[in-house]
Amino acid sequence: MISNENSKKNIESFTRLEPFYFKVPKLNKKREIAIVLILILFSVANPFFLAALAAYVIYIFYEIKAMRSEENIILSQAVEEYKKELYEDSLKDINKVIAINEHNHKAIIIRALNNYHLGNYLEFVKDIDSVKDAKIKNDIDIQLKLGECYENIGDMEKAKEVYNDLLNVFPKSQYLNEKLHK
Repeated sequence: MISNENSKKNIESFTRLEPFYFKVPKLNKKREIAIVLILILFSVANPFFLAALAAYVIYIFYEIKAMRSEENIILSQAVEEYKKELYEDSLKDINKVIAINEHNHKAIIIRALNNYHLGNYLEFVKDIDSVKDAKIKNDIDIQLKLGECYENIGDMEKAKEVYNDLLNVFPKSQYLNEKLHK
């Protein structure tokens, strides 16, 4: 029989891939250069591609500008601090990002995760509930943490809803079954 801790580890093994909210935007230089070269070659045969080339160069310019924005620089720093388990520092930086753009879903999720690790469970729940991204409902790690936070703030009904949704994905999970039958 699988122990409670092993069952939780099995669920968490699905979260080993880096989620979208930890990914830092980067410009793929090789790809961009290849596309520009292809457009240059095609424009020799058809002048229409000169317009496409110009549009693509403008697009790349705006992508670089967006990546070098204060918001993205601070967000990248906060993600690195989070990964190094510097939750308070990460939380300070994330709050700066949210002050710049209050609708930045990545920043809100990182703030929620920092609050989770700092024991601010009600803040975690508020932040996660404010994100209306369907990806959050499919993120097993976030959903597990959400259930635990509901438990910690005493809302067992909502915790059981979250665990029940997870049980639909992992029907043989002893950990989730125990959580539902407390």
